[in-house]
Amino acid sequence: GRTCRIASIQYTVLSAQLGQEALCHWAEMRLFSELGIFFSCSAIAQVVRGVDLANFWGKEGLTLADVPWVPVTNRESLEAGLKCSSCLLAMEVNNGTEWLHLGGEINTFIPIVTEHSQTAAASDLTLEQALNMVKEKMGTLQTHIGLHVSFLTPGIAPSAISVISNIFPGPSLPFPLLVSANVLDASGGESSTPLMDGQEFLSSVTDLVPGAIPVLGWSTYHGMDKVWKRIEDDQILKEFQSSRIVRVVEHLYSDPESIPKEDVRFVELLQKKLERTHPKSFTELAVGQLVKSIETNGHHKFEKDPFAPRYASRPPRKDPVRELLPEYYLSSSSYSADDITSMLALVKDRGGVGFAVRAGLVTSQAGVGQLVGLLDAVEGGFVVVNTEPADRESRDMVEQFVETVGGDKVIVSLEKDTKDDGDTVDVRIPQPRNSPQNSANYKWHQTILVPGLMMFLMIMRLV
Repeated sequence: GRTCRIASIQYTVLSAQLGQEALCHWAEMRLFSELGIFFSCSAIAQVVRGVDLANFWGKEGLTLADVPWVPVTNRESLEAGLKCSSCLLAMEVNNGTEWLHLGGEINTFIPIVTEHSQTAAASDLTLEQALNMVKEKMGTLQTHIGLHVSFLTPGIAPSAISVISNIFPGPSLPFPLLVSANVLDASGGESSTPLMDGQEFLSSVTDLVPGAIPVLGWSTYHGMDKVWKRIEDDQILKEFQSSRIVRVVEHLYSDPESIPKEDVRFVELLQKKLERTHPKSFTELAVGQLVKSIETNGHHKFEKDPFAPRYASRPPRKDPVRELLPEYYLSSSSYSADDITSMLALVKDRGGVGFAVRAGLVTSQAGVGQLVGLLDAVEGGFVVVNTEPADRESRDMVEQFVETVGGDKVIVSLEKDTKDDGDTVDVRIPQPRNSPQNSANYKWHQTILVPGLMMFLMIMRLV
């Protein structure tokens, strides 16, 4: 047999069966095939890393913790978010329909951009439209905008990932594209949040959207989850009613005065119905407390019983009631060592993977060391701190966690407090001001009243 030497790799075949020229062509094909497999494997290893997040915004002098988190729930918010120079656009995707007057069909369900408390699964912005708008923006201007996509229901994930793959199929993207999903349970079985299969999610993102960065999270049991679970166990409210209750509770905590009138009317009528049909249920207790809180604040009018006694109206409370059932609020949750071990087993030999954590579970030092160990074990790993509906944690409460982990490894969805020292109120009692009227009265008192009074006392003494 003859030997064909190409790139220092030898292939030996029978010259009786193949000519020398055909032999070399065959060897070249084998060589390029092997090199293709080699480069493909190398590409996959880099794709998992995705865009270097720290360097992407580091050019603007921002750490990951400094990058503004901009929620996108409809077309208006997306157009406003695309005007920023450096930010992370956060989209929540659900299964729903596009508005009919924009060309949608009532029986055609597609991935739409919406929010968790949306009562109707309809939107003026589909995921495909949103991604095309982002792609167009990236192609015209040099901006430092990233994209974070999460799923409100696991069932919409395959369709959403397919849409993302059609628009961003390449392994090299000019911006960070984060795709997030909850894949493990950290609630001890208490949470009712549906989970995605971790390996299936990682494979789908890696194969269909090789330029994206997967973000893996846990389902948790914290904050108002105990209240939502009790209401769900009662099986009295429909899904859209529960979503609307959550939205009103969020408004009550953030801005009691801005609760929409139609939402106030909704909870008022719902409470009256529950009082008649389910007077001893936990759902009636929660809705009744919500109505009483809104009524006590005094910013909204309620229907009055015509036979009830009439009282003078009172001004709104200066210190409004914001918390609903505070004794049910869970605040001692944290991530355990088993939770971290399960996540490490899932992301074994992968780098550049993100981890979604709930703000309420990292406000204390309990469990923070476990998360630091997770980031140390995963090359290029980072954390995304987010919240769930009606959570009361603020940005200040997670600053200690950011300092412990490092600002270049943490993305925070909570807004920073924009108040500066100039806006602080001086609570000291000011000195009384001397008005011209007060000065004139003082002079009249000293020159006329006092001498006259003394003269009157002297005359009375002589008499």
